[in-house]
Amino acid sequence: MRPLYDKVISILSTRRSTTPASFDSADALELLKELHVRARKSATGKANLQMLTSLATFVVRSLLTNSERTNSDVEALSQLYADSLRDFFARKSSQLQVTFFVDTLQRLNPTELPIVWKWVDVVAGYTGPSDVVNVFRQLQAYALLTEICKSFKRYLVVKDANPDLVAATAKTLVLSILERASETFNAAVASDAKGYNANRLKTFLSETHTILRSSQQHLCSDSKPTLAEAGVVTKSLKKSITKSLESIQGNEKFKNSPAILGLIRSLSVTIGLPSDRAADQTGTAGKSGSVRKRKARGSDGDSSEKAQPSQPVMLSGSKKSRK
Repeated sequence: MRPLYDKVISILSTRRSTTPASFDSADALELLKELHVRARKSATGKANLQMLTSLATFVVRSLLTNSERTNSDVEALSQLYADSLRDFFARKSSQLQVTFFVDTLQRLNPTELPIVWKWVDVVAGYTGPSDVVNVFRQLQAYALLTEICKSFKRYLVVKDANPDLVAATAKTLVLSILERASETFNAAVASDAKGYNANRLKTFLSETHTILRSSQQHLCSDSKPTLAEAGVVTKSLKKSITKSLESIQGNEKFKNSPAILGLIRSLSVTIGLPSDRAADQTGTAGKSGSVRKRKARGSDGDSSEKAQPSQPVMLSGSKKSRK
């Protein structure tokens, strides 16, 4: 069956700019719904899911370029993807992968991108640990939001682009991320923390900073360079984030990690939080780490003390990533 899957995917890829001009949207929506159902529950292997992903993307692109489409068609499309996003993030046995959504996002015409920005409200709800099924899917939420951030630039180069719409979406994204970040950081320092080791915490901190920095350029100015100065982050939210970051700085598992403390400092600068303590602790950790390395030169025992780069969020799950 693999050759058939490959052939279907290849054909769909070569038709990226030749979607049908006019057709019955109701039939297309019904087909798309069936593809989503199969992808959620009936995917039997990676090749099958890749084929369903390519088919779904082609149908979406066709719907959005259909001369007979209506606003209700677009709403039905958005609702279908919202349902599949919830299935992916909240149902452990879901066969979907984040690439099912990323493929659609990356292959849409730039003028159609605001339609999928509506995903932000759904996806951001799973950037905290409460509702998402596991830490791996939580990281995938960050991966998808990062892709949405990247799409802002693609949209802004088109004629009649609306910068205010980008700014509004970026603001929603920033607030949604930060409102749930404290929950994640508090879970990482809890005595019964599960799935939040140093490497994963570095990834969460790094991805949070990447999303905030990508959004910052659409929200801040030279005179108001931080998110707090730009009025995006409220005083209560600043207080909550500051408290959570300080709890990481004082935690036995993380306080001697220069990489983690450095990311906290970067986050503090971007948001506009007091960063003196982060700077002090980063410096202290760096000095003590250097002393340890000099004392243990040539020893493998202290290699874990070196600052390891945070692991990139994978866009498709591997066995190693799912541990």
